[in-house]
Amino acid sequence: SGRTSSSCKASQQGDHDESMAGPWFGRHVRRRLALAATCMTCLAVCPVVGQEFAPFVIPARIDPSQSIWVADWEPIAADSERLEAHGGHFYRGGPIRIWGVNLCFGANFPTHEDAPQVATRLAAAGINSVRLHHMDSARWPSGIWNAKDGRTLEPQALDRLDYFINELAKRGILVNVNLHVGYRHSEPLGLPRTDREFDKIYGIFTPELVDAQKKYARDILTHVNPYRKVRYADDPAVAFVEITNEDSFFMWGSEETLRTLPPYYAGILRCQFGTWLGKRYGSDEALAAAWGKDVEPLSQDMVNNGRFIVWDAGAGAPKHWNLEQHEGCRATLSRPQNSSGDAIQVSIEKADETQWHLQFTQGGFKINAGRYYTLSFEAAADKARQIGCVVSQAHDPWGNLGLSRSVELGADWQTFRFGFVATANDDNARISFAFGGDPTSLRFARVELRPGGQVGLAEGESAKAGSVELFKDCESTARILDRMVFLAETEKAYFDGMRSYIKDDLGCGALVTGT
Repeated sequence: SGRTSSSCKASQQGDHDESMAGPWFGRHVRRRLALAATCMTCLAVCPVVGQEFAPFVIPARIDPSQSIWVADWEPIAADSERLEAHGGHFYRGGPIRIWGVNLCFGANFPTHEDAPQVATRLAAAGINSVRLHHMDSARWPSGIWNAKDGRTLEPQALDRLDYFINELAKRGILVNVNLHVGYRHSEPLGLPRTDREFDKIYGIFTPELVDAQKKYARDILTHVNPYRKVRYADDPAVAFVEITNEDSFFMWGSEETLRTLPPYYAGILRCQFGTWLGKRYGSDEALAAAWGKDVEPLSQDMVNNGRFIVWDAGAGAPKHWNLEQHEGCRATLSRPQNSSGDAIQVSIEKADETQWHLQFTQGGFKINAGRYYTLSFEAAADKARQIGCVVSQAHDPWGNLGLSRSVELGADWQTFRFGFVATANDDNARISFAFGGDPTSLRFARVELRPGGQVGLAEGESAKAGSVELFKDCESTARILDRMVFLAETEKAYFDGMRSYIKDDLGCGALVTGT
């Protein structure tokens, strides 16, 4: 805080006036830059400005009588009106705006001595809502769980939370209770380990994990606060309940999580998918017909020399193929020992951290927008490593044309098959295998790119038997759409079920949000 020179004030005023008029973006940016330059000039030529700045310290203990602080707040009694939401706005008596902050981990449990000071400081700054975040993520004293067993609620944590909520309410501050943020319910339940932090995604569809979340919600929301003599569920100060934090089938790389679920959880979701498909189609025959409609069978291979048999004399790569080496990275191509001629060895001499600095490519393909294509190949490596697999333009601007996948290789040969719908017409598309970033040598064989090849209901799959995989390489569009609808409806059922439990079974009067 401090005084501003007259030239800076004039620049700010001009910026404000101009930014309010008509098409303004470029002019607005230019004036922002001009303002910055003007302010820097003021500081450079007017050193007196720097001398006029005054310290601005927020003390640990607030005196609300000082004019800088908000001093007028309305306490929230146990029988006060509840916060409501109508037409996209909040109301408590009249319209109200929420200005809130997170408290995380042990900050949710201040001592009885500190709680009034914290609440006063928040209220004096104009804050009227506190989000009790990550209070479930750890054992006491960083979280609400008992330090010894990690399964029951810590009495001391509850007492401090009760007292703190009462102090917040005295100063007109509402509370947002987060139910599932950082706790792994799978661990105390003895379930197989999930491969996602905090059991996110798994907690949406696994019945035992949903039940555990409901138990925690019951333990928290039916708890009676002795300082307010009311359940959290009935306390007007508890204005919001958040079901689960940043949790969805459709965020944070969730598709990769769903593709790689451990067997126990994959089996649960597969059975749910089969039940959903059975209700939707009635029979495997109807399902096969729906998923197989407009499916194009595999057509002729478009790749030249995809088995690497033809090498021109003195060439460093098989005919029609290119080895790209960028930024000093180096590799060589050869036939593996004991090879019948349908494989190629990639030996890496130097690699940096960038994957595309080493690529094995073939271009010249004609791709039609909206048509389905299938890329297949076999690959192995000296040890576990990752490569990139892309179909893109073979010319500037090198845009992706519908396929970009990361592939995990191991010592054993694997067959990979990826389908995609071309996103644009192009007369010079290319296949690219990128393998920089790791010096581990690898091998390729039998590369094919063919139009068609979608999979509807695969051989051996049955909705009735619960054996339809959630993901299949080269899926038909109808199959992909059904999976997306299934996941959306499964997620909606979870949130609807949790909300109903909180509102109806527990009788909670707070506003409930999903994630």
